[in-house]
Amino acid sequence: MRCIRNLALALATATLFTAPAWAANTYNITQNQSQLNLTAGGSILGSTLTVTEQQANAITRYNGTLEVGFNGSPAPGGGINFPGGSAASAVNPTGLFNIPLQYSPNVNGAAGTAAANYGVNINAPIGFQIPSFTVPIGGGEITLSLGTLQSFNMALAIRDLDLDVTGNGTPIGAGGVFDANATSISIATGFADLNGALVFDQANFVDTLAVAAALNLLAGAVPDLGLTVSTNLFNSTVSLGIGTRIDLSTLGGVSLPNTAAADGSVSFVNLATPSTLILPVEIALPSLEELGLPTEILDLQLSLAGQLRATGLITEVPEPSSLVLGALAASGLALVIRRRRRSA
Repeated sequence: MRCIRNLALALATATLFTAPAWAANTYNITQNQSQLNLTAGGSILGSTLTVTEQQANAITRYNGTLEVGFNGSPAPGGGINFPGGSAASAVNPTGLFNIPLQYSPNVNGAAGTAAANYGVNINAPIGFQIPSFTVPIGGGEITLSLGTLQSFNMALAIRDLDLDVTGNGTPIGAGGVFDANATSISIATGFADLNGALVFDQANFVDTLAVAAALNLLAGAVPDLGLTVSTNLFNSTVSLGIGTRIDLSTLGGVSLPNTAAADGSVSFVNLATPSTLILPVEIALPSLEELGLPTEILDLQLSLAGQLRATGLITEVPEPSSLVLGALAASGLALVIRRRRRSA
């Protein structure tokens, strides 16, 4: 009986001194310190686009949660990972009296305005001669000679954007810093509403009809973009309109690489003190090319940059080996107690 008792005590002591594992933790995003700014650029028919904010100086904040895990202690020498399941949600900017700012176009690319996370107007230089170019359509290709660009304008609004953060793990260095580029951002939900038109001047009646026919063929090849074609034979112009909603969560693959230049950081004092996590973010959003619109016509590039800041209490759990040792110790102690009762 003495051997059993000694074994039970040894197992219990080993359990106490086994290092803990650190569980997944939920951090709450601090809205007033978390923002991502939208930038846009690109070209149309080879000419650089001009992009302006619809609401000057509007700031898009984020709230929600970040799911974070740790390998070893959440301190220098440990590691940090992002298992997924985060919900970083963009908050619609508001103006005077906390009234939501309005952005064009309306939902689904319709005329009008509605609240949104972001909104920009996109324009191109006018009056330049567009060189002929070839566009692949289906199994073949067509050559477009569109004439002179009379005007182009498009309104873009992004709505209902929710982001998830994933990352297999990266070491935590001195000061709690870690490589933010070891993370990726995926779009759980998000929509881009577009509404705009390109107007082309033609030299004569025959060219107008030829361009209209070619653009109708293009519109039929990419129905998801909601392209429309209209002609005005009196002034020899052809308009290519777009009014649609793009589901961003279906584009760009599973995740978007985080290319932020700055390191992330995480603080840890003790289990009773909230930890602060700062994650710099810079991602390129999916392009229209993935819907089938050739970049020879419109190459629109969107990106988000800023930071997510969150706080949360860190928890720890026993290592699996501790659980085994604890079970064995408990069994040994129970056996000792049972034998003592029998001998009493």
